[in-house]
Amino acid sequence: MDTNLILSLIANILLLAIQTWALCGIRNKRYIFKYYTYLQNFISILVSTFFVIAVAADCMNVSRLLTAAKGFRYVATCGLVVTMFVFTFLSITCREDKNRIGSSDCKPGYSYRLVNIVLHYISPVLAVISFLWFEKPIVLTDSLWTTIVALPSVLYWTVYLILSVTNKWDEPYSFSVSKSKAVNDIAQVAFVLLFAVLFVFTTILLWETK
Repeated sequence: MDTNLILSLIANILLLAIQTWALCGIRNKRYIFKYYTYLQNFISILVSTFFVIAVAADCMNVSRLLTAAKGFRYVATCGLVVTMFVFTFLSITCREDKNRIGSSDCKPGYSYRLVNIVLHYISPVLAVISFLWFEKPIVLTDSLWTTIVALPSVLYWTVYLILSVTNKWDEPYSFSVSKSKAVNDIAQVAFVLLFAVLFVFTTILLWETK
């Protein structure tokens, strides 16, 4: 087996382990798709599982799934990188407790600080390292992946905005930067636009350097 493939397999198994550990420590599992962080890390768990299966199948010459596995790894990596940027941006501009995982969100025995670091920083960095270096021999050529990569985020933020505008839920994120509601509404729109720019930049950058 190729050395890079072995390293990518190790990286994906490690991703699978630490993300599963972190998400298992979240107290309210029904919110797993309410928060962008949880959603993207859950997608990454599914992708890492598929990647491990694809490598095993390739070693046994059963099927050739590695290209599809790297395509899905591209989707998951972009989502994790944007998650890291969004979390960092909100932590700096809107210092609200609801924008980060707190002690009340975790089960006893779990460090909420460590869970935050794993889901927001360690996972994205490890995913990028594996995608750009370890998985480099697996070549992506089908530009269809540049469309697929946007689907989870587009669906999430479309539902987010619809439920927020219609007051159908308690918004999971706070964009409070002022005591003025008008200013906060503008901040929310500005954030969504910034998110879109960050997402496009990330997907193009990772695609071009793949």
